[in-house]
Amino acid sequence: MVPDFSNHDFTHRQCRLSTVAALTLRHPTLVPVAAPASAGSRQLSKLSALAPPAVHTVQDVVLRVSDDPADVQHGLDAAARTVAALPDAHVRVIVNGPALAGVTGTEAVELPRNTRLEACRTGMQGRGITEAELRPGIQTVPAAVVALIEAQAAGSAYVRI
Repeated sequence: MVPDFSNHDFTHRQCRLSTVAALTLRHPTLVPVAAPASAGSRQLSKLSALAPPAVHTVQDVVLRVSDDPADVQHGLDAAARTVAALPDAHVRVIVNGPALAGVTGTEAVELPRNTRLEACRTGMQGRGITEAELRPGIQTVPAAVVALIEAQAAGSAYVRI
């Protein structure tokens, strides 16, 4: 049985406006730029005027290095280019997998401004690498996959090197 809504005085246009209003409250960037020409246009225009401007800035970036030890330097180079182009950005270079061999040794790592180099402890354990074997200046994270998930959930941009 199909319900009969013909007796309701809540029109399709009102329903559409209510949906736009609800979306606007939850997702301000979804506000239509140009309201359709209709009696409800004034209401849509008012909603658009109240919405904050959509500003997209990158604050945090996570670069993942996992395949080759030489890729660690590629990740650091990408971090340097990122902070040069986006001066307010903070970059985390997270290393796991076979690339972990690229973060061992005694030579200090020269990190670009606003950049952290982090090694996955789970991967280190699997490869028999201890924290004492890491190059000076390298931090660790318990698990790269968890660090990546948390960073993305917090709004970080993710790039695989």
